[in-house]
Amino acid sequence: MKIISIGDIHGRKTWKQIDPSKYDKVIFVGDYVDSFDVQNEDMLSNLLDIIQFKKDNMDKVVLLLGNHDIQYMFHPEFRCSGFRATMLASLYPLFNENRSLFQCAYQIDNYLWTHAGISNSWYKKYEEYFASLESDETIASRINEISNSSKNWILHEVGAIRGGLRYDEGGITWADRSETLGNSLNGYHQIVGHTPIAKITTFGNESTSITYIDTKEFYESEIK
Repeated sequence: MKIISIGDIHGRKTWKQIDPSKYDKVIFVGDYVDSFDVQNEDMLSNLLDIIQFKKDNMDKVVLLLGNHDIQYMFHPEFRCSGFRATMLASLYPLFNENRSLFQCAYQIDNYLWTHAGISNSWYKKYEEYFASLESDETIASRINEISNSSKNWILHEVGAIRGGLRYDEGGITWADRSETLGNSLNGYHQIVGHTPIAKITTFGNESTSITYIDTKEFYESEIK
């Protein structure tokens, strides 16, 4: 299975360079909105195109949610920097009318995609709760079940490194690279964005690794 993973878009249209016919899966890791330089109209148009791209390729395209997306989907909760009040009237209904097209995690075997990543210590804190859920045994399915529940705040905790005041570590949309580097979830190969990095880089070994892709490049991988 050939996969291309796309890091934080923030309004950029570079994803349109991709030829989807070359891949079995096209996975966006979230943060479609909020930008230092893209105008509101262009950002909205780009998100509409991404949503249509998903609708046209339901089985191929995966749209994950990032911290900049959930602040509009779940407004007024989960606010973060970059929030554009002038876009709320457009983005709140757009995200919610298309909520079924988005998810918080995606998994193939022991390869796991989230926006910011899962650290061992964050997962251990909620391990018993994860085990109690009705979803099948994959971590991704349980994360997505939580995302649609009243306990979704668990996923969006902001750790102290990112300015949070209540939690030591960030959840799957907020974990900083310093929280997952050397502490990524045992037994999984994670692909994450969120923390800008100079170039796509993988850390780990054959059993446990994490690849950071918040760059302007795209990450191609293959799962046999």
